[in-house]
Amino acid sequence: MAKTFKAPAWLKRQIEEDAWTIPTLDVLFVLLMILVMLPHAKADAPTNPPPGNLAIEIQWPYADDIDVDLWMLAPGANSAVGYSNKGGLVFNLLRDDLGSSTADLDDANFEVGYSRGTPDGEYQVNIHLYRAHTPPPVSVKVTVRLNKNNAVMNLFRTRVTLLTPGQEETVFRWTMRNGRYVPGSMHNIPRIIRSRRRRE
Repeated sequence: MAKTFKAPAWLKRQIEEDAWTIPTLDVLFVLLMILVMLPHAKADAPTNPPPGNLAIEIQWPYADDIDVDLWMLAPGANSAVGYSNKGGLVFNLLRDDLGSSTADLDDANFEVGYSRGTPDGEYQVNIHLYRAHTPPPVSVKVTVRLNKNNAVMNLFRTRVTLLTPGQEETVFRWTMRNGRYVPGSMHNIPRIIRSRRRRE
């Protein structure tokens, strides 16, 4: 007659505990493997490129209650784009800052314009000291950036000092061809573009 094996009490307890532990670990392992093997969501890539092909920005100290205006002229345009003509065939002025006498949430004085495309020809950026409740001079930072295939590069950056209300300064004039800056074409030979039709 075969003997019946009787498990000791400690082994019975271990078997009862393992009856819950082993399946639970199995389920957790399977879930972990599923998470590892699932395709991971990629970081949100911009579906649209940053606005505009050329971005032109001017900045001046917020403490200065001074109104500086940005003026932009594109190839083939009949008139420049600025506060009194905010949109053209190529350029648009997106922000017309009147100086720190206006309520700004960001404590910054700046104006910015963007282009739609970069047709071949000469571009021009001027700045104009419209009004000065704070006595000038005022130092204005001017930046031109090019967005090419979602890669943004600084084309030009400088500072210009404006001394008297009504003063207009040509900051940059340069040539674009096939969406690219023509090396060596940048200069700042003065040309007034504010409030006049272009005849050239």
